[in-house]
Amino acid sequence: MKKLLNTLYVLSEDAYLSLDGETVVILRPEQPDSRFPLHTLENILCFSYKGASPALMGKCSRNGIGLSFFTPRGQFLTRCWGENNGNVLLRKEQYRRSDNPEESCLLARQMILGKVYNSRWVLLRGVRDHTLRLEVEPLQHSADLLKHSLQEIQSCPSLERLRGLEGDASTTYLGRPFVEWLRARGLSLEDISGRHDDLQAASLFPVVNDADTMGRLLRWMTAEP
Repeated sequence: MKKLLNTLYVLSEDAYLSLDGETVVILRPEQPDSRFPLHTLENILCFSYKGASPALMGKCSRNGIGLSFFTPRGQFLTRCWGENNGNVLLRKEQYRRSDNPEESCLLARQMILGKVYNSRWVLLRGVRDHTLRLEVEPLQHSADLLKHSLQEIQSCPSLERLRGLEGDASTTYLGRPFVEWLRARGLSLEDISGRHDDLQAASLFPVVNDADTMGRLLRWMTAEP
């Protein structure tokens, strides 16, 4: 049985990762060093500009620890991974299931169930731990919607329904049908660039460079127009 370990997220843009013995060290200017034993980690996700030392990259590769690099905005760059002894029978079975819509849907349901369950748990934890600092009612409403979504996902018969078609009236965004959300802001599906078969992959919003613009964008997204 595989033992699931921790994932280390390095979100500071000015952080640099180095190796000290069996420990990963996070270095930041004018900040105390942060240290984490490698034997407790399964993955390291780095969102900084500076990256990591070659010694750490080699150590992670030899120990089977995934080391992935992203831009500070979350765009995936690359992943370092060492020698991998694959199983040809496993690969053949994976290809067979990928060509079978029913088997593919079964696997996709399990993945999406886990993501939605975790999202709901984060909302409920925020309600429980920060009741005095947050608006509880909208968060609780969103958690209830996710609970209903869990039941729908378990019985979802097709991959297309799982993806959440933008034109489907049952596809909700911020607690209301997506097409209705667009219409209230003077937009339509034709105004969206990029993919139209997957709501999560659609290019909905611009990239902002300052906190004031981000605040206005969030208010535009969440408030009644």
